[in-house]
Formats: sequence, structure tokens, C-alpha cells
Amino acid sequence: MRPSLITASFVLTVLLASPIRADADPIPADDNLFVYCCAGFRPPIEAAAQAFSAETGVKIDLTYAGSGCLIAQAELAGRGDLFLPGEEHYITKAQERGIVGTISQVAYLRPVIAVRKGNPLDIHALADLARPGLRVGLGDPKSVAVGVASESWFRASLTDVQISKILKNTTTRAINVNELGNQLALGGIDAAIVWDVTVPLFEGLEAIVTPDSRAHRTVITGGVLQMSKRPELAARFLSFLTESEGREILRSFGYEPYEAEVATASDADAPASDPGVPDAPGTAGPTISVQAASSPTFPSPEVTQQSAAATPEREHIIDGQPEAHP
Repeated sequence: MRPSLITASFVLTVLLASPIRADADPIPADDNLFVYCCAGFRPPIEAAAQAFSAETGVKIDLTYAGSGCLIAQAELAGRGDLFLPGEEHYITKAQERGIVGTISQVAYLRPVIAVRKGNPLDIHALADLARPGLRVGLGDPKSVAVGVASESWFRASLTDVQISKILKNTTTRAINVNELGNQLALGGIDAAIVWDVTVPLFEGLEAIVTPDSRAHRTVITGGVLQMSKRPELAARFLSFLTESEGREILRSFGYEPYEAEVATASDADAPASDPGVPDAPGTAGPTISVQAASSPTFPSPEVTQQSAAATPEREHIIDGQPEAHP
């Protein structure tokens, strides 16, 4: 069943079977929530918001963008209640800026290589993205969580030379993960690094899952914004996402709910190798030299310039320009 159909059927079931509970705390009708959410979390958060609204009577307004862009939006708007980025790095950034208080881990996102159905270009590993002539799409690490995850994966699994070649093949650097899926589905690129849950949203795509990708999964972590006028209500919705009903919604869309006890020990169950997929050089991976990090930047006209507020203060390799630390 397609995700859109799953959303409709699941939410309809919730609305019919779960009216506002008589024992729920009374909430004023105008006491609504505004949530900043990463684009990669859109399907389940919409279903969860409708389920929470059916249970409490609270309306939840959602806005979507790349995680880095959301920080800038929240600071510029000066309003909002909850921040749900796709990578913990952005929660740390928000905490450093003093705009996030209470936090809670919600779900995992795992990076994969997305290709067109049937894998016509025979791509089976990250190293294959370095082949001459391929058009590769990556997330901008200054704006979107999948870009940060891609960098981590590259550093651990590839050599400097391989990374440099992939950067030369990169023709699109997107500011949200769904843009990458759309570009690939339309034939504008040959492969992209996206989330595992992104691929089913687009017709004609398939995921190449490699054994080493699990080590680079990220955690969607929600944070109550300090500017919130309804912090207790925001925390209540965040708790809803991590409790039984919210977790069931996540699973229905193919998301893996966060488990506090899950650690790298679980990775031991993963196969050491996979047919057609070379083993990673090592878990620690090579250190990216200044020379590799300074690879040429290729203009991407569809990517707009982001404000400094949306720029994580870390050295990036995907855009080819190391950033200065303040």
C-alpha cells in the first residue's frame, strides 16, 4: 500500500475509533501548536498530528524544510512550539543558541543510496558513485540532515580520492531530502543519498542498502522551543510521539522508533559483507585532509543561499569548502 493511502486509512481509523477522551485534560480551543519539522519526517508527523488532535482537540500547524533552515526560520519568526530536525547535530545547535529546552529522541533515519528502479547503472556501493560520468545528488550539510549523515558515511567508508571523485560528480546539492527524491524520479540525477523512508515516497525508485549504512543512521530528536507560549502542551505532543500510539504510527510508515537500549552491539547481527558490496575500509575511516576538503565547488542553481543562522559551525566536505570555526 502506498504511504498516502496508509496515511488516509490510518488517520480515518484514528478519527473514528479515538474520539476526544472524557478523561483528557481540557485544552482551550485556540491553544494550538506550531511545529518546525524536517521534510524527511512528513508522512508520520502528519498522521500523528491528526491522531493527537482527535484525542485532545488541539490543532497542530506543521511547517517543513531542511533542518538547518528550520533553525533560521524559528529565530526569524520568533514563534513556535516544537522543533523536530532529522539529525541530533541540529538539536545541539539549537541548544547552543538557547532556543530549545526539553528534548526527546523519537525515531531513526538511515541513509541509503537511491537509484532508479531496476538499478540500470549497476550501483551497489558508495565507491560506485565515484565512477566517471555519474550525476550524483547530495544534501547540503549546512541545511539538511541527510547532508550531515552523508558526510559521516563518506568519511568512514571512503578514501580521500574516492570522496573527491564523488564531489566532482555531484550536480545537485539539495536543501531538503525530498528534493533529491524528486530530482532522481525525474531523471535529473543518477543516484542520491537519501533516507531509507524517503525512497518509497517516489514512483520508480529503489534503495541500495549497504551493511555499513546502519552505523550512520541518525536520530530524529524533538525539542520544545524556549519561545513557546505552550511549553507543557508541546511537551505533551512530544511525549505522544514516543509513547505506544505514536510509536505505532511511526512503524506504520516504515520508521523505526527510538530505543534507548539500542547500541552498536546490534550492528553485530548485520552481515560482514554483502554480494556486490565491498567491505568498508574501517569503522573509523580515513581522516579527510584539508586538500580533499577543499575540492572544487560546483554551482547548483536550484540551491538558494542560506543565512548564516542556518549554517552549522563545522567543517563540511560535501560542498567542498571547509568552514571556519568561530
